[in-house]
Amino acid sequence: MAVNASFGRTWDAVVAAFKARNRTISTDRRSGSVLSGPWAVLESDSSWSDCGTAGANARVMRPDNVHYTVVVKGDSTASTVLATAVFGAAAGLLVTQCTSKGTWEAEFEADVKSRAERH
Repeated sequence: MAVNASFGRTWDAVVAAFKARNRTISTDRRSGSVLSGPWAVLESDSSWSDCGTAGANARVMRPDNVHYTVVVKGDSTASTVLATAVFGAAAGLLVTQCTSKGTWEAEFEADVKSRAERH
């Protein structure tokens, strides 16, 4: 997502957005990357990802863990932010990586854009 703010403001907005969500992160400002997780998905919602089905009853699996990656690029006048969420699910011995539907990513990027551009 394009952000009408400097790399520094966008970077600070990413850090603030994770802080507001009570998520600890690992950062490398030089590369513009932020990593977080794994985190338990407390309010498992199938609108976030598609984890498929499991078992004889084809029970719909819901995400139970997530890793976040955010990359910020830019200069002193403009920047971009790209958020990625990798969800996972477990059902007994079956552990699977889910396909993200982009919901978390779009909401996070919009939050960062709003935070960075309002200063």
